[in-house]
Amino acid sequence: TRRGTFSGARVLFATVAGVAVGAYIALEFFPSQPLLQVVILLGACAEGALLTLLQLPGAASPTWLPALAGTWALLFPAALLLQGAEELPELPPEATRLFPDSAHAMDQERSDTERAAVLAVYAAEALLLAFALKMRISSAAQAAEGGSRGSSGRSRGGA
Repeated sequence: TRRGTFSGARVLFATVAGVAVGAYIALEFFPSQPLLQVVILLGACAEGALLTLLQLPGAASPTWLPALAGTWALLFPAALLLQGAEELPELPPEATRLFPDSAHAMDQERSDTERAAVLAVYAAEALLLAFALKMRISSAAQAAEGGSRGSSGRSRGGA
């Protein structure tokens, strides 16, 4: 149970780190859009816990990994839908004063920029997850290769 507590503490720490990173990203890239901020924050939390369980698996990893990966994957289309559904925050009066004729074009550009930001956030998270999975698979392959060498080497040496 001590190992389970230690693993739980690591996942909790990773989730807190995910909150910090997710809060920064959500507040910086998506101001005045609280629902989208919550989705981005939850995605970062799920990813932090997922990365921890990938790198330092515990007894509960087989149960939690698919649930966390599914949660993270479902939050991506939710973020895209919310980005398109929520209204853009109001522009400061200086912007409308400087560009009075281009209000529609500006709104479209701002919407496109926010969509690109959602895509960039999830692309970066996906790259991080892919790298963690690659590292996990290669370390498992090396361990399996080392184990098969060790057992075949012992049988040859004993003969």
